[in-house]
Amino acid sequence: MGKSDIISIDKMEYHNWLQYLYDEIDRQRLKAVMQLNASTLQHYWWLGNDILKKQEAQGWGAKVIDMLSSDLQKRYGIDSGYSIRNLKYMRQFAVEYPDFPFVQVPLAQIQDNPVLKTRLAKFTVSVGVRHRIRICQKTVSSKHRWR
Repeated sequence: MGKSDIISIDKMEYHNWLQYLYDEIDRQRLKAVMQLNASTLQHYWWLGNDILKKQEAQGWGAKVIDMLSSDLQKRYGIDSGYSIRNLKYMRQFAVEYPDFPFVQVPLAQIQDNPVLKTRLAKFTVSVGVRHRIRICQKTVSSKHRWR
């Protein structure tokens, strides 16, 4: 790329294009975070519900969670999120929400709110199931928990 190539670039056109790219990248990152968060919640609820159903059907006590945690960690690693505590939180999550009443917020609604868009686009840390259960426990009624 020679010096004449740089001079021929319309700075305003380039700036507008760059801003468009920033906005699109932010939108795509936000979409990915929201999809990952929804999938993570689904996974936590599914596993917790499966544990709950198995315990009820087989008459298994809490020790099955210890054994399950050990086996899942052997397969998926210690940092996989399948600690005894997390599995108990997942089970509690399924107890709290037997019908899994989560409603997704349409991405278009977030895109219309520049403050939310900017803040959520930079949000890269997902909230773990333990924190979700604590939020649930501190919220008075289930209808106010996920608004």
